[in-house]
Amino acid sequence: FGSDDGHVYCVSLSDGHRHWKQPAAPKLRWIAGNQRLISAWPVRTGILVESGIAYCCAGVFPTQGVHQVALRVRDGHRLATNRITVSAQGYLARRSGRLFVTTGRDPAGSFVAELKRRGKGVGRELSRLPDEYRYAFVGAGDLRIGGADGHVAAFDRRSGKKVWSADVRGRAWSLAIAGGFVLASTDDGQVSAFGPTPAPSPPTHDSRPDIRNSPPSKWFAALLKHLAHGKGYGIVLGSRDALPGIELARHTSMRVHVVLNATSPIEPARTAIWQSGLAGRVTAIRSPPKGVPPYTEGLFNVAVLSGPTPKRIEQATRLVRPWGGLIVDMASGSILARRGPLEGAGHWSHMYADAANTVCSNDRYVSGPLDLQWFGPPGPRQMIDRHHRTVAPLFVAGRLFVPGDDRVIAVDGYNGTVLWNNKVPGSRRIGAFRDCSYLAATEDSVYVAAGGQCLRFDGDSGHTLTRFSVPPAADGKARDWGYLAVVGDILVGSAVSPGASRREHSREAIQEGTYYDRRPLVGSEYLFAFDRRTGRHLWSYHTGGGLLPNPAIAITGGAVSLIESDNRETVKSATGRATPKDLFSKGARLVSLDLKTGSVRFSRPHDFSAIQHSVYLAAAGGRLVVVGSRNDGDNPKTSRVWYDIQVFDDTEGDRQWAASQKQSTKIGGSHGEQDHHPVIIGSTLYCEPFAWNLNTGKRAANFGWKNQHRRGCGTLTASASTVFFRDGTASMFDLKSNTYSKVTAT
Repeated sequence: FGSDDGHVYCVSLSDGHRHWKQPAAPKLRWIAGNQRLISAWPVRTGILVESGIAYCCAGVFPTQGVHQVALRVRDGHRLATNRITVSAQGYLARRSGRLFVTTGRDPAGSFVAELKRRGKGVGRELSRLPDEYRYAFVGAGDLRIGGADGHVAAFDRRSGKKVWSADVRGRAWSLAIAGGFVLASTDDGQVSAFGPTPAPSPPTHDSRPDIRNSPPSKWFAALLKHLAHGKGYGIVLGSRDALPGIELARHTSMRVHVVLNATSPIEPARTAIWQSGLAGRVTAIRSPPKGVPPYTEGLFNVAVLSGPTPKRIEQATRLVRPWGGLIVDMASGSILARRGPLEGAGHWSHMYADAANTVCSNDRYVSGPLDLQWFGPPGPRQMIDRHHRTVAPLFVAGRLFVPGDDRVIAVDGYNGTVLWNNKVPGSRRIGAFRDCSYLAATEDSVYVAAGGQCLRFDGDSGHTLTRFSVPPAADGKARDWGYLAVVGDILVGSAVSPGASRREHSREAIQEGTYYDRRPLVGSEYLFAFDRRTGRHLWSYHTGGGLLPNPAIAITGGAVSLIESDNRETVKSATGRATPKDLFSKGARLVSLDLKTGSVRFSRPHDFSAIQHSVYLAAAGGRLVVVGSRNDGDNPKTSRVWYDIQVFDDTEGDRQWAASQKQSTKIGGSHGEQDHHPVIIGSTLYCEPFAWNLNTGKRAANFGWKNQHRRGCGTLTASASTVFFRDGTASMFDLKSNTYSKVTAT
């Protein structure tokens, strides 16, 4: 059988004695996968045995490598290996000399599809089968048995009618049928057997004793004062037994690996873990010859050292996460080191990277081919459907803030641990590129706009720290919170008409607001600012003209820059939205406000009347960049999309240069062809698929971008060295080598 540790095991059928253990993974490297420490190349296929040869596959991410392996059953000797390009998950089959590899599983969905093909009526209950019984689904004879959260059920193969159901403890991830019994194994550690006749008193065996709430030891009590939270992963290095790991797991929710010193026996440690009731959360391994197992860098939240030698501290520093990973002396509980930020690492604090909308993290730490760090929750189930084009996730100080469906989820960016999951009713936004984000993050907090308020959550705990409300409008009527940015200690927001931000989750909402030409943009009636810590109102700016299009607000260099429509009728819009034609056909102004006081630095009229679809404002290097899109005609076969670029000085608002670029895409596109946001990296402006010198307006001749039209609706994002985008799947373009590659093929 295969294991998530990347090995294949062969054991005796009669007594479980291990005959051999053979790595199927190409090398040893441990990462976090679905909240457990596993090989970067887990064996997620079954083992197919034929003619004395065992076949399997290791790895689930093709860009990281998926390897097909053949082993001799007699002794585990590796006979052959080769790399394949699919995500290998599920049972293998061999037919006519060919090996068939499954690439995932949705057996309950297949069952429902088969019923439909046979003309069976599928009501609401059956249509929910793929979602409810998503953990396991097997068959025997005329029954199909599904595993769900808290129960197992059997269905008639022909009609889909439920035959029986039984409760289990946890999620039934694994099902097997043998000797007339259904065996179910759950993630809570319970194994249940269900048979054809009821047992008068089913025997129950529980190997887990109660975990007593014993007081923490001296070293852990000292550590507790420094823990931001008790979640994530811990490692104990150099211990003689498993007790420190048991202690760490008992008083936190961490998963803990105990690396025993080379002379300590392993079996007593594993027995102690089993008796503690923490098997599955605490794992004991013996120290390898080189000292530390091959964990990926920055994986652990805490490293506890027994005998903290300089070498061991150096090893632990690599293993704990940046931005706060702790190294602790087990003898005293004192903090030996707290790992700081990575040198050259970037951040993504706003929808377009920063409040200036550069769409560039300025990360210089990572470049070239990427290795998988972790995978797992939160997953897609609490997300907004991607076709609704919601706001971007954020990353600051090692935390990832994920926008869900009327919720925000905080995740440890280095190991995938879900820190908290807060419902925020009224926060959902779709078509965000024609509006703005409702999220902004700092090193200690995340700010979330919903309805007429903005909530400040603590980054570690998710606790609400402050509530801000939209300052009153002149007419005394309520307004919703629109724009949101945090720069230094200043929180900047805007007031929009109630319901102006698109929030519906439907096909009709997609058609109206997230694709196609000449769609209305969400606009603000006035801007305001607060002290982000105290909640003190600093200033408000009420437009004397029309709406302020939300995609065209940027902050940099102590100034808030925006475009203000001269068409006062747009403010009267019942929807709080206006098309670019309505916004700009009667004139518009480029406005700059002092960030601290809200006073007007300049207000200059400029012509943006050619813009038909999207408009964006970005700022960098003393320049303000306005990019808008339009069609060069109305013929759907011959007309093309154009992007107009205007670059202004950010001190006076004078135009420095302008250019127009013809795209290769036809008008009326339904994949975001008219909605590409510009990217600024240093002194280069990237307006897909071209690059321009930000200061001179000269087009770069050596930009090696070959994708005149890629397969992806999203816009470009960037680090200091690489551009990222969707092209079927997540892809990247290295700016130094002018090379294109896939981030992932799944």
